[in-house]
Amino acid sequence: MTTTRPEPSTPNAMPALATWRTLVRDALKRCGGVAPLATLYAALEANPRAKINSHWKAKIRQCVQLDPLIEHVEKGVWRLKP
Repeated sequence: MTTTRPEPSTPNAMPALATWRTLVRDALKRCGGVAPLATLYAALEANPRAKINSHWKAKIRQCVQLDPLIEHVEKGVWRLKP
């Protein structure tokens, strides 16, 4: 038996949001692979995830610190690993 996910019942239902990890990686890619935290904050502040999380800046910091594909360059600056 195959189960399928039901479609949202209302036209204004919120679509699935990307994970924070994906959002941060994508923001770094858009910045050329390296960016200071301030640039990441600016790139993500309008995202729906940031609007529903009052601690969104801390979440970005957590992602860059814990993501195995992101490395610290210098104080406040992070990059995608080559």
